[in-house]
Amino acid sequence: MQSASPAPAPPPAPETISTPAPFPSPPSRPRIQFSAAFRYAVALDTGPSQPGLLAALDARLYRRLYLTVGGGVEGESVAPAGGGSVTLRRVPLRLGLAYEQPIPSGALRFTLGAFVALWTAFTDGIARPDSAIAIDPGAFASIAYHLRLGRAVDLFAGVDVEYAAVSESFTVDGIGPVASTPSWWVCPFAGASLNFF
Repeated sequence: MQSASPAPAPPPAPETISTPAPFPSPPSRPRIQFSAAFRYAVALDTGPSQPGLLAALDARLYRRLYLTVGGGVEGESVAPAGGGSVTLRRVPLRLGLAYEQPIPSGALRFTLGAFVALWTAFTDGIARPDSAIAIDPGAFASIAYHLRLGRAVDLFAGVDVEYAAVSESFTVDGIGPVASTPSWWVCPFAGASLNFF
């Protein structure tokens, strides 16, 4: 009498290989952004530093390339002159191209462009300057970090560097030069933007 052969052993269970979850990708880039920022303009060569506001409209041209148009206004600076005073105010207007590099939490944005600074001068207690309005053209560069809070809103912070190719000197008859405009500015800023896809 033959004994029954033992049943074959079951095959080993397939080995499970766990793979790490993929790194979350950032949200898609908006087509239009409207931003507003507070910044502090620090004059490096002459003149006072002033707080200000800057608004911009950015439109995506191709993939990571944006066209940016912006403008702002800065606080008044008052300088004594000949028994009176001169009050200056700067209004920067900008046009540039921005390149955006996505990162997991948002993006880094690098911008180069041209700007025009409109200066107005008002006097108190002395005669009006020969030219009460000045236009200083120049160039700017900036870098900013954008934190994406979903699709609708970005928070951002960065720094602008501005160079004015023309420096204006305001002159009053009988007194001489009473104020001059700086050539170099460093402007840290922080703000928020609305995104439209």
